[in-house]
Amino acid sequence: MTISRHTVRAEIALPGGQMLAIKAARLAMDEGWSPYVQGVLRMPITDFDILEQIDPRQDVRARITVLQTFGDSGPISELTSRFGGSVSAITAAFGGSVNALSADGFTAWNSFGRRPSTSRTFDLGVRSRRIQHASFEVEIPVGSDEALLQDYALVATEPLRLGILSVRELVSFVLARIGRHLEPGTADAAIAPQASVWNPGITGWNFLSPVVQASALRLWCDEGRTWHLTSDEHTPEAGAVVLSSTGTITGVTDEIDRDGDWFDAVVITYRWKDAAGVDQTAYDTAETDGFSKVKAIEYRDTPYPGPGAAQRVLQRAQGRGRTLDVQAVSDYSVTPGQPATVNIEGATSQTGYVSSVQWTWPDDEMRVKTRGLVDTPTHSWLNIPLGVSWNDIPPGMSWNTLDPEGL
Repeated sequence: MTISRHTVRAEIALPGGQMLAIKAARLAMDEGWSPYVQGVLRMPITDFDILEQIDPRQDVRARITVLQTFGDSGPISELTSRFGGSVSAITAAFGGSVNALSADGFTAWNSFGRRPSTSRTFDLGVRSRRIQHASFEVEIPVGSDEALLQDYALVATEPLRLGILSVRELVSFVLARIGRHLEPGTADAAIAPQASVWNPGITGWNFLSPVVQASALRLWCDEGRTWHLTSDEHTPEAGAVVLSSTGTITGVTDEIDRDGDWFDAVVITYRWKDAAGVDQTAYDTAETDGFSKVKAIEYRDTPYPGPGAAQRVLQRAQGRGRTLDVQAVSDYSVTPGQPATVNIEGATSQTGYVSSVQWTWPDDEMRVKTRGLVDTPTHSWLNIPLGVSWNDIPPGMSWNTLDPEGL
């Protein structure tokens, strides 16, 4: 079992900043959620005056930093004593390398030696402040900035007919209404003019979602307040996740669930009034051969953006029939969309993608859910640890994850 230490620190963006004494916390990232990042901070009540300033009706932010370390660094005094306080002697001894200097004073807690820390910083909006007087605690739910787009709706006496023909341009226009901008990228699609008609009272999120879905794209805001429009198959650039029962896994649930969020056919209904005020209805459908469970979705006051959304929703659902729910020691580099391999003692390894990750403190554990799982035989190249070169791969390893004998 890997030994590590975990710390969490939160600061509320009030005048001068206010550090919070975190008693417990939960943060989660889920590719199927909006907001993409959600969580709750819990802390003892120490100052009611500060709590009165945490007003989620204003734009109050929480900056949360989490850190995992695998050893201790020695104090600077030891290094100073060892080299007689000479900076030039220290520089000469370590060749000016900060990494070499850090490694020299590092005491590893595990047999694998020195390993870089994992950390993550979240910049999230405060959504609520709940004072629990009985327990003398306060809870602060937080979320990423999709929540702002779900709060904001068009205030007007007639529809806003934008005439925009590009998904990326339409998203950029709506984000500008809440003072945000879209990260540059190439993911885009053409849309029909009727899809860029924004009706009064419809939130920015509900206006954009059908258009984005129909284009097989995904709109999301990460933990650093950066907005992304990406293809549905987008995977973060971070490396693959390998979880093992002989390493950091503390528990696994392997589930195949028909009554969960799995289905094999989709019907989406769009209802809206056209420019002449006439009620219009259109449908978008997708199904697999011999389908048996149908998901019905309805969009009101939403002009039909063209076909495609139902097929996208169906494709996402197909990977949900079987999931592995893994509890493990927290690793803050895990991100939804990453390839994931789960090695369970006595069972065939499973390879798929991370669909969600949730970290909890003071448990210092994460809960990772996966999708799109396939069996991964022992001889598969997917079981080779990261960093092993092609020339070092043992003979007999297969590129075919379904055929352990293939080469």
